[in-house]
Amino acid sequence: MYGGNWDCGHYRSVGSAPHLRFHLWNAHKQCVKCNRYLSGNIADYRVLLVWKIGQPRVDALESMQDGSRITAEYAQRIKAIFRRKKRIKERIRKKRE
Repeated sequence: MYGGNWDCGHYRSVGSAPHLRFHLWNAHKQCVKCNRYLSGNIADYRVLLVWKIGQPRVDALESMQDGSRITAEYAQRIKAIFRRKKRIKERIRKKRE
């Protein structure tokens, strides 16, 4: 790991599937080394993704070919989800201190 830094890694790359850029099944925390220097380390990424979200969801993600645009409503919903996750992580960190 490079200095403990993290990226948002995508199972299906933004270049090949831009419609999945903000999809919650497609975007996950990934170390900088794997994301930037190992082209996403997709083989290991897939194994862990199946463990994390399950084989049916990975299969669905791999078959999503819809090039639909992201609506403002969807973007706001994603933003709210990540804000909640951030608040939960902050509360957990404070309890540990």
